Amino acid sequence: MYQHILSGNHERLKNEARKFGHVSLESWYFTSSQAYAFDINEIIRKSWQFACHVSMLPTASSFVTMNLAGLEVIVLRKKDGEHKAYANTCPHRGARLVNEKSGILTRSMLCPVHGWSFGLDGSLSNIPRWKEDFPHVSKNDCKLHEYAVDIFEGMIFVQLGGDTPPPSVTLEGFREIISYYRIPEMIMSYSPETSEFQANWKLIMENDRNADHIPCIHPEYNDLFGYRGFTEVLYPHGVWHAALPMKQRTPKLWTSRNYHKILPKFEGIPDVLGDVWMNFNLFPNFSFFIHPEAVDIMQIMPAGPNSSIIRSLGLKIDVTSRQIEASRYLAGRLDEAVFGQEQTMLEGLQSVLDQGNFSAGPVSATEYGVLDYNRCFFEIYEKGGLRAPGYQRPI
Repeated sequence: MYQHILSGNHERLKNEARKFGHVSLESWYFTSSQAYAFDINEIIRKSWQFACHVSMLPTASSFVTMNLAGLEVIVLRKKDGEHKAYANTCPHRGARLVNEKSGILTRSMLCPVHGWSFGLDGSLSNIPRWKEDFPHVSKNDCKLHEYAVDIFEGMIFVQLGGDTPPPSVTLEGFREIISYYRIPEMIMSYSPETSEFQANWKLIMENDRNADHIPCIHPEYNDLFGYRGFTEVLYPHGVWHAALPMKQRTPKLWTSRNYHKILPKFEGIPDVLGDVWMNFNLFPNFSFFIHPEAVDIMQIMPAGPNSSIIRSLGLKIDVTSRQIEASRYLAGRLDEAVFGQEQTMLEGLQSVLDQGNFSAGPVSATEYGVLDYNRCFFEIYEKGGLRAPGYQRPI
């Protein structure tokens, strides 16, 4: 399985890419309030969204809350171990039920406004003066809105809406290779963080699939991996994967050189993957980056036509040594440098798009991930009747 992924199939990808044309999305889709509203309501809220890692719900009654595209969500672990997700909103008057980011529910979910309470199964448990004031309300009338839950290799997703297949289906072809890293057993290397980029969310996700800018923008990655050595694989439903094997020669830059030098072997990871980083990018707004020693999760949420919130989470196997800690530290330095470079580049690109002097440009025949990402949007925009003003594009 992993030999196939590392070798790739570039001819097949090129043939698939030709079907989509070699032109980028028009700048209007990255700057207009109309496209932003469409993205929120017709794409993000009709897709599976990452919620948390299983380690964040370690015991019965533990929970985490989050805001996903303006929707308040609570994910919890029931006493039988089952994971559930509900709207974190009281169906009485719409108040937020649980204000804390995480914790243990010592009793049922209690609305802080009128005292209505709900069980871990989402059912209505009690209303103050129920018989006197609400004799017409039954338990079944006011259940919490429930979201479907999907778990893939320890990562918990909730379905905000729509009918797209869950990640456990779209990523099934990669399950074997991902399982080597034991993600369900991992613990957090850093708690969930949020960062704001002054750039459209699609610009960030599209760039995550593009290796062609590495020589100019990311000297550390170029030193460690190059970009011609990347292997890209496209899967149905907007899944893109890249394998990044390290160069055999010793890198020149300090961080890259020392990471290359001290990277240890990890139990259970095949030798062919021992010096490979891997990126998995799922349409519309989720990606995770696997290092031999850690996993970084990134979710991009639209915050406006030209701004985004990046929700990130770090994971690691709960084993350590001086060598492992050093490799994690150096990998973190590499990622931190690249993150800053990405922010500078993407915010600069967004400022140009906002000026209105650029519409659309050619896409390289080797930018398979970008072409496939564009294809996903073309199909949804065409179906929803959303088109950039004055532009005619065959779908």
